[in-house]
Amino acid sequence: MYRRDSISIVQENLKDLWDSDVGVKKHESFGIVWRITNFTMCKLEKGEFFESPIFVAESLQNTNWYLRLYPRGERDCDDIVCYLHRGNSSPDSITVRYKLSVGISNQCADQVQTFEMYSQSAVPAYARRDEVLDEVRKYPLVDVLLVDCRLWNCQTKQRKGSIFDVKSLISYLHNYEYNADNLPQEVLHSTMDEVETLKRKLRPYPESCSAYTRIPVERWYFLWSIKRFSERQSNEKEAITVISVSESAPKILVTFFVDEEGDLEMDIRELTGKYGSSFTANFKIQLVGIHERNFEIRQDMHLFSSNEIWKIPLHISQTDIVRQEDRFLLDDRLTFRCELAISYENEVSNIDSCSYVSDDSKPILERQISYGQSIVHSNSMNSAWTHMKFVSFICFISFLLVFIYDALA
Repeated sequence: MYRRDSISIVQENLKDLWDSDVGVKKHESFGIVWRITNFTMCKLEKGEFFESPIFVAESLQNTNWYLRLYPRGERDCDDIVCYLHRGNSSPDSITVRYKLSVGISNQCADQVQTFEMYSQSAVPAYARRDEVLDEVRKYPLVDVLLVDCRLWNCQTKQRKGSIFDVKSLISYLHNYEYNADNLPQEVLHSTMDEVETLKRKLRPYPESCSAYTRIPVERWYFLWSIKRFSERQSNEKEAITVISVSESAPKILVTFFVDEEGDLEMDIRELTGKYGSSFTANFKIQLVGIHERNFEIRQDMHLFSSNEIWKIPLHISQTDIVRQEDRFLLDDRLTFRCELAISYENEVSNIDSCSYVSDDSKPILERQISYGQSIVHSNSMNSAWTHMKFVSFICFISFLLVFIYDALA
């Protein structure tokens, strides 16, 4: 369900594939790739959503759009659901074709729809949440979900200029000595089309953008030694408190004990019982070996929506550990390596890059939206990199010649 490609490759391949499928000109479509980092740690519940940054599609009459994602489903917790929404911008209605997909799911929403202001897509895109979580367990360092969307203008008339602008241009070209009012409408419309074509050749226009949403996550790593392990009685508890430096973070209490059947178990709860907001916790537990690498015994995730206790059975008994005391017990101490991650803050979103093209070339520049809002020219970067490699090669040859000369001398 996750894409591990670079964003630029995803955008280019998706644009080429979908544009060729629809059979439109480049300037009649616009695409967005929205990446959501730390997606599985989202603390929203069923029916709750967050939204992508608003983007403006110049090729769709400068209309505003955004994506709305339900991480735990709109009505069913088994699905991730995403809608395309139109914002507040003229005209009152516009007909577009859109393709929308979540992750690498084969399910792709492909519809033609007339969008009024503030309306949403009739058909959303879906992805199975359990498949997403399974993918994160396989690749724990890649917790990024990508949403792909592309729109095509289906309006029969796409004239952006006006007859008045064309008349003014004709008068300007004739030093204002010619009155264009007498020209036929067909000539004016044809001139308008030619002006639009020339403008697309002279001025690059945005054909796609990349947006991100980051879900803040705070992590703790700690070793926890349980003394007198073999002598422990049932329900004899030992606890450790995990407190963040942030005052707004929940205080976590982790408790270890041996249950009545002799199995190891841990419980996690919010310490004060007064934390009013929901938060997500991900807990990974490893047994620390004495003469070998650590042995992972459990990793799980839980959404805390109220004052509750999260019970985590470790699926290993006290007797099993004692039998392998030469592997895990040092001076009758059992040591766990724990990794606790929690997400309790709201997500952060932004547009981070836009790709511009002209009708006479491939994508020619990319505008990086950053603190300074600079424009990065791909050709200039490639030339600088080539020059740097050439200088490095000359320096290496010079060093080699000096070394050979000294050796012969």
